[in-house]
Amino acid sequence: MLEAKCGTTVTNQRRKILEEYIICNDLYVLNEATETSTFQSNRGSSRIDLTITNSKLVRFVSDWTCREEESCYDHNIVNFTIASVNNGKGRMNYMAVHYITNQEDYKKSDTSIATNLISTFNCTNKMDANKLDEESQGKINQYSTEDLIYDCFSCVTAACNTAFRIYKGRKLKTRRTVPWWKDKLKILWKKVNALRQQ
Repeated sequence: MLEAKCGTTVTNQRRKILEEYIICNDLYVLNEATETSTFQSNRGSSRIDLTITNSKLVRFVSDWTCREEESCYDHNIVNFTIASVNNGKGRMNYMAVHYITNQEDYKKSDTSIATNLISTFNCTNKMDANKLDEESQGKINQYSTEDLIYDCFSCVTAACNTAFRIYKGRKLKTRRTVPWWKDKLKILWKKVNALRQQ
């Protein structure tokens, strides 16, 4: 995994631990394989610096580059762009919401979406579906693509929020602290685990 991103074939225990940590925690390495190394000193150069992100942010990050101009440190400057799905009012829309759905709630969401679209696009023909379709088609042409996408997305999101229950995830059980577990035992436990892996 890191070989493709960093262009290095050196394999050691720290690299294995890092790769395992990245995979287990659903993280992503943003580095691109480039000719420019991220670290340069009089002892040599390497691509040791990693830019790591989570699954929510990875889709918004692009244009990762390592710049060649000199910096005050041994590490070169890394640039990347973080885009946003912004509604122009300072709020961010994240798409990682999970809903608990059933057939009855789908019917509620259909009517709620229609109501939201009618009020958002200021439609006058609220009863006749064909006339409403023609009117909304005419109003859609007045919008820029970004505004149209945002307004439609907002209508659907608002309808889903009113019709469905939001899944909030499972509560994690917290471990009870035990008074006899000291730092000395922790070090011994780590040593035993290290010996088992050999």
